[in-house]
Amino acid sequence: MYRILVELINNSLKYGSPKKISIKLVDTHSTVSVNYYEDGSDLTYRMHLTRKKGMGLYNIHSRITPLGGTIDYYSHPGKGVTVKMSFNRSIACKTD
Repeated sequence: MYRILVELINNSLKYGSPKKISIKLVDTHSTVSVNYYEDGSDLTYRMHLTRKKGMGLYNIHSRITPLGGTIDYYSHPGKGVTVKMSFNRSIACKTD
């Protein structure tokens, strides 16, 4: 999850010029949810995913699946980006 957040922050700083980035973690019995928000991006995540641009977004997706996770992007030009992730706690928080 750390690497996913690093990639999101790097994307925001590189493309979005945000004034504010916030990260909220909610840990329950069965899931771990992470909500990421930045207020400056005009980047449309879905456009970049469909055009197969940006290895960073593909890196994020390749890290989500092994953690039993899902990810949704909500972006509107000039209004920032929200990324909502949810992970199966038994997989994402596994300790060996």
